[in-house]
Amino acid sequence: MKWISVIGKTVGYFCLGIGVLSLVAFFLFSRFLSRFDLHFSELVAIYQSAKELSVPQQNGRWNVLLLGVDTVEGKSQDFPLTDTILFLSLHLDTGEIDAFSIPRDLWIVEYKTKINALYSYGNQKDPLKPFVYLEQFFDEKLDLRIHHVFVVDIRLVEEIIDAFGGVYVQVPRSFVDELYPRSGVDVAVETNPSVLYETVSFVQGVEHMNGERAVTYMRSRHSKDVVEGTDEARSYRQRLVLIGLKERMIEKFRLLDLDVLVNLYQLYLHRFESELSREEILALLIHLRRAHPSGFIDFKSHDLSAYFVNPPLRKYNQWVYEVKDPSFQELRLSVQDFLDVKE
Repeated sequence: MKWISVIGKTVGYFCLGIGVLSLVAFFLFSRFLSRFDLHFSELVAIYQSAKELSVPQQNGRWNVLLLGVDTVEGKSQDFPLTDTILFLSLHLDTGEIDAFSIPRDLWIVEYKTKINALYSYGNQKDPLKPFVYLEQFFDEKLDLRIHHVFVVDIRLVEEIIDAFGGVYVQVPRSFVDELYPRSGVDVAVETNPSVLYETVSFVQGVEHMNGERAVTYMRSRHSKDVVEGTDEARSYRQRLVLIGLKERMIEKFRLLDLDVLVNLYQLYLHRFESELSREEILALLIHLRRAHPSGFIDFKSHDLSAYFVNPPLRKYNQWVYEVKDPSFQELRLSVQDFLDVKE
């Protein structure tokens, strides 16, 4: 019966080994969670709540509006204008993110102002519903529901890019901007142009940019170059940085860079938790994991510049954009086609 004893010992050692490995794994996982200031029981509770949540969607898409406000150090504004209006749509079945931007100088006839003032208008009308006018614009003009809105300032963009160790950007054209606003200058007091502005330049080719440099590349708008001095070029540069950030994210996530994950989580707690809970994020990830097991997320952007035109200055006494088709039908159809929405 010696073989029975051998089998018994083998099974015993195996069970003991499994037990030890389980304890070690639990210890390591607990240490991993501690980097995020989480406890195992807390994570389980978040997961249980997330399983009960449904992801808001329209035509199988989760739509987010990203507003970049032009609050900079030295420039005081209670209700800032939106420097960037970026629509992001996550396809919940394919994991693809589609994006397009609306020019900040688009004239909104109903409110007799540019679209970049609608966030400020909403804030003044009802601070609890500051996005109501922008949500109405996307709903009524483009037939798009906005599920979440995030307000991003310059400092946050820098922090996100730096959290990933910077981004690589393919600069398509060299240019110089001699009127780039300096940070930390009180524009309400200072009038000397040499103090208010600095010269920045970019050279054609691939450049590794930290957060501050990438933001400068995206915000520059006063180049004398006939191409790079336009708002269209500015919007295009923003898309280039987003593409670089997407590629950097994929690289870091594939490597499971713990420091990056911790930095992003802390950034989320500080900046976004009030807008999007941990349970909502996990519910979104659970849905994506089921529908798209590979975990790869693609990114596409759509250029809408062909649908806008500059009217004569005398029409509104200021430089603005208008849609070529006042009914917005052409613009709406272009967006719907890009998002592959069936009428």
